Amino acid sequence: DLPQEEAPPLTLPEQIAVTLARDIVNSRFAEGEKLSEAKLAERFHVSRGPIRDAIELLERNMFVYSRPRRSARVASMTRYSIRQVFDMRAMLSGLAARYATRNATPADMAEMRARLAILAGLHRRDPEGADAIYAQNYRLWLKLHEAARARNISFITASVSGAGIWQLALRDRLSAGDQTLSGRELIEDWEAMLTAIEARDEAEA
Repeated sequence: DLPQEEAPPLTLPEQIAVTLARDIVNSRFAEGEKLSEAKLAERFHVSRGPIRDAIELLERNMFVYSRPRRSARVASMTRYSIRQVFDMRAMLSGLAARYATRNATPADMAEMRARLAILAGLHRRDPEGADAIYAQNYRLWLKLHEAARARNISFITASVSGAGIWQLALRDRLSAGDQTLSGRELIEDWEAMLTAIEARDEAEA
């Protein structure tokens, strides 16, 4: 049976950040364009607090940059720069999987298997429900890093692209190319990785 758990809903700042990140990667903002807190608050019908939190999340994930006492501005977001982030993330996730083969406990594996079952269930119920699928994928990714018990790798990975905002924001733009996976392929890759971790096969993981 599918475990009784669902992907956690995105917070309001996360929802705003994902919307703005999608706008950025789809060139609805110009490189270097200033993000006005007042205009964004009006657009999203919220106070400036959630806007500031959303912009902080965007900055942590390299979608915008800012200087002291100045408004945030849109960073360069070329396909080449996006590719670099995903290449780096892939390498670091591979390292996390390698360490998980050494350090994951039976309880870790049980939880990752449960989260994968949720991910597969979400995909079966709504193959096009990208937000829920990618949010649950992020939960599984977090558990992988917890099971790896490799703090330095997890810290560096989080600094590169630690939030689900990357998958959510970039899915639309990258789906036409070779830089994204379908939900089915994503689940198959997780299944193969967890099987390798259970077998303590570092190279395969």
